[in-house]
Amino acid sequence: MTNEAKSSDGTRLNRYLASCGLGSRRSCEELITSGRVAINDLQVKGLGQRVLPSDTVTVDGALVTPEREMTLALHKPTKCVTTRNDPQQRQTVYDLLPKEYRNLHHVGRLDRESEGLLILTNSGDLAQKLTHPSTKVEKEYLVQTDRVFDMRDRSAFIKGIELEEGIGKAVAVQALAPRLVRVVLQQGMKRQIRLMFAAKGYAVKRLIRTRVGSYELGNIKAGKWRRLTEQDIRQLQTNPTGRPE
Repeated sequence: MTNEAKSSDGTRLNRYLASCGLGSRRSCEELITSGRVAINDLQVKGLGQRVLPSDTVTVDGALVTPEREMTLALHKPTKCVTTRNDPQQRQTVYDLLPKEYRNLHHVGRLDRESEGLLILTNSGDLAQKLTHPSTKVEKEYLVQTDRVFDMRDRSAFIKGIELEEGIGKAVAVQALAPRLVRVVLQQGMKRQIRLMFAAKGYAVKRLIRTRVGSYELGNIKAGKWRRLTEQDIRQLQTNPTGRPE
């Protein structure tokens, strides 16, 4: 193939590179524009390039091929950081995985003191769908507070609370017990739930993410993981919000 493939042929190059485990589509675009990618020994800089099954793709001269798609659900414990390498040598979520799964990318993150469901995948399509603001993916949390939750504060959570990153909003807030609150977000600001509760005078004693889109944490124990089935992934792809269709 020449670099003049019809626009409808093949797979877009950034998507192909993401499927090879080289990062998100956006980071793969940076590889392309920096001139590090070649198709059939021809350097590529245009983002519109597509790859056919017969093509050979290299990055920095090394052949790259798509990985078998893999998606895991991990129950992240507390005192564990959501990063691949930690300068402070703290335990990371990747320390909990077998070596062959440590190339997966975490979809979003949980802060060190929080626990619960974390999705890891090498599927660029799934990661994009679960993180792009336009899909409005729901993330559900159980929040244990230091004092009884006043349901009069619920309206402030729904209308929005001013935070450093912007207006933080919840789409659902439900008191399950005097000091246990179920919160559903469609946003992903840094430490959003902790900051929202702090703004109303509460300290969060425990924070657990129990659902991402249509996938629930279920009975996965802290520090353990489960491989998602094709049906799980299909549901996340077709109904990432988790709401009844």
